[in-house]
Amino acid sequence: MDDWSEIKSTAYHEAGHLVAAAILGLPLCEGGMRIDLRGGGVSRYCIRTPGCPSSSSEDNLERRNTIISLLSGQIAQRKYLPNLDEPSCWLEDDRLIEELVKELAIKSSDEVVAQLFSAAENLIDENWSLVVGLALLLWNRPITPMTEEEFATGWSKLPDRREKFLSTSDVRNYFFANKIECKVS
Repeated sequence: MDDWSEIKSTAYHEAGHLVAAAILGLPLCEGGMRIDLRGGGVSRYCIRTPGCPSSSSEDNLERRNTIISLLSGQIAQRKYLPNLDEPSCWLEDDRLIEELVKELAIKSSDEVVAQLFSAAENLIDENWSLVVGLALLLWNRPITPMTEEEFATGWSKLPDRREKFLSTSDVRNYFFANKIECKVS
């Protein structure tokens, strides 16, 4: 396996997050989706952050949808590149998932994760062509310098600060062209 296929798989990871977010009604945020040349990436959409103990049905739906969108990135990346070793960049997604599952747990954590993993797998399988299209839209972008502001966010640890970037409006236009409503916050 060459380094480019692993880096390209990151485009699928980020596309998986955003396709799930759009399907589940999680709003996109400014900043679009980005990958660096080491396999780091970020997709900007609104997630439920851990730490609020409120457990209304709306709160739990936000947790559930966030967990599914986080898992969808990993599932899409592995669907594109099945023999991929688990990247260290999954650690942050896994940490968020674990914390949100604890807040959501009405059943055993393992049972909750298994149910949400299955929901994420189904979402990615049913929308695979959308994931592929969005990933390739990002992948086919030129490599450009990262802005100082973007580098300061810390998602990329790459010292030469180069990335492939797809703006929020490009992502939104992609979904619109595919007849998917998506909100932008």
